[in-house]
Amino acid sequence: MAQPSRSSATDLKGVYATLNNAASESSIEGLEAAIDTLLEASRDAGTRDEITAEGLQPSVFDLVLDLLVNPSKIPSETSSLELKLLRCAGNLLVDNNENREHLLFSGNALMFLRDAIVFETIGDQDKQYERAALALKVAFNLCNDYEPAQKAALSAHLDRAVLRHIHTCLFISKDETTDLGTEFLAMVAQHLKDTEATKNFDKDFVNQALRLPCVEDVDQDTFLEMATAIGPYLAYPQFEAAVLSTDQINLAFELLEKTIFMLSNSPKAEDGKLFESVLLRSITDISTLPDFPSTFPSSPQLVQKLCDRCVLTENDSDSANLAVCSCILLGNFATDPAAAASIISQIKMDGLYDFITLKAYRRSRTSTATGLQDHADYLHAAAGMLRHLALPPAIREKYFRDQPSKQTAMALAQYPRPEVQVAGLRLLRQFVIDDVAGLEHIIQSGYHTALLKLFSEPTTDDRVKLEISRTITGLLREAAKPPTQTSNSSSTSLQPTDLSHLSLAESLISSLLSAPDLLEPLAYAVTDSKLPLAQAEGYLGLCLVLRCSPSTGAALISSLLQSHPDLLASLRTQIVGTSTASSENSSSGPSATTKAIEAASQRKDEVANKESEVLPLQGAKTEAAATGIAGKARDNAVVLLSELLKNEGIDDGLRDSLDGIANEAGITLRL
Repeated sequence: MAQPSRSSATDLKGVYATLNNAASESSIEGLEAAIDTLLEASRDAGTRDEITAEGLQPSVFDLVLDLLVNPSKIPSETSSLELKLLRCAGNLLVDNNENREHLLFSGNALMFLRDAIVFETIGDQDKQYERAALALKVAFNLCNDYEPAQKAALSAHLDRAVLRHIHTCLFISKDETTDLGTEFLAMVAQHLKDTEATKNFDKDFVNQALRLPCVEDVDQDTFLEMATAIGPYLAYPQFEAAVLSTDQINLAFELLEKTIFMLSNSPKAEDGKLFESVLLRSITDISTLPDFPSTFPSSPQLVQKLCDRCVLTENDSDSANLAVCSCILLGNFATDPAAAASIISQIKMDGLYDFITLKAYRRSRTSTATGLQDHADYLHAAAGMLRHLALPPAIREKYFRDQPSKQTAMALAQYPRPEVQVAGLRLLRQFVIDDVAGLEHIIQSGYHTALLKLFSEPTTDDRVKLEISRTITGLLREAAKPPTQTSNSSSTSLQPTDLSHLSLAESLISSLLSAPDLLEPLAYAVTDSKLPLAQAEGYLGLCLVLRCSPSTGAALISSLLQSHPDLLASLRTQIVGTSTASSENSSSGPSATTKAIEAASQRKDEVANKESEVLPLQGAKTEAAATGIAGKARDNAVVLLSELLKNEGIDDGLRDSLDGIANEAGITLRL
């Protein structure tokens, strides 16, 4: 083996001299023969190492690069020389980090490769393809198992050139380099979050990336390889923003459809599920961007498809994620009232309600935990969609005054997943706003007693307990409203038909307050929660009990405070603990503080008043909702103290304790 090596080394001296002459533009005599010799030598691993070990400056590789990036130094009539130089460069880069480093610091070599990888379909197609294919192979050898080159290639946008190369190959049915290009994309894309180069993805790149796995006639393995290659882009915020800004969310949804179709029942199903999850998260993130609702007018076909897909059926056994995705997109479109009105008219509500209640009440038929979780994701997304659709009062009045809507929300509240239960409880509160008939149905059907039973179960999640507390407060809020206080009424006068509400309200209040342990969730919110929102709603609920029925309410709260000394202690801490900062406001008497509770008692559910939240795939935003109302907890606690001291039905011993709290806080109440 040694003799051929020495022979090669002898030949390479002449090769070096010839290349050096050509690079310095002093002579091109014998250039093609020298390149042929170098090409043959570069195919042998041992000889490649010998070439590098020569230690010449500039090196043989430097001279090859110089001739490549300066085509004027090569005779125009010998175009094959460039192809041979590309082959030489590719061979000399194999497992040679020294040459790779030389290329990265050569200035414009990466730009040359980027431009060479792209080819056109006009002219001599075969010749152009051959050059582009060789350039791609050089880029691959440069980056293979060499992180600095992978990051540099990404910064130089070689990924965009390679993606365009792949699509051109697919268009002209030349697939010799599509696998290599796909592997290159996957290799460099893993560094998206690590590179500092600005990534302004144009419309063409976004389009090509989303369409890559969706090309016709690909098998499952090829589909998964292409999907894996673009996966890092889908999880990259700048790319997600580009999908939205170029109005191509429809392509992302089509990719999700293709993924489920291709991989649900294949040997690669597990890998497919992983990509499906990445894609669903990406689409969800895109739909939470501030400008997403503004794309609704330009997406009529997508919206129609989403409205059809959002109703899950028993036939959708492969994956629920299309329906999950549809609900999320529609729900976040629906933050615009005009969009909500259009969407609600296209959804088959009966089918949606039927499937939700079927899965909620027949959950035991699901044989695996995975299947149950799939339905949990769907039920959670569907509840969020309904909640956003029900934000505008006019839509609530037209579409959500029926009993099936309340039954659906209650079914969700009893599904054995905390995130679904929370969504169902919030939806129930949303549906009952200004709906006297709905409130009557809820109480007569015993929904509140079912919630109290759920609250008492030891396995109930703390988040669910807090939402039950807020739901009880919501029911009390609606029951405490005067007959004419409905936000949807077009007239401020009392209509003759409204007179029946007077007796109806009394019946409702009596039924509601007679439920065993009705106040337990309210006490829990005050004593066990660290969230100001939950505490404020707990105090509000107790105040509303008194407002609904001063006599019955006084007896209930007296009993509650006597049996829960920690509740009385929490009331004292809430009022006295922060009295210094608020003593001026507090000492003015009940007139100011009563206004706070009156405003709160007339307030709609917090979801209806604040800007609507975007729909996450999982998780609630309780802490975020709490930040703006930290002062409400003390306000409502002070009002509760005032209401109790004004009530003649309070036990004398309890009154002394309440007087002590007021005196300690320096609060003077005008009774």
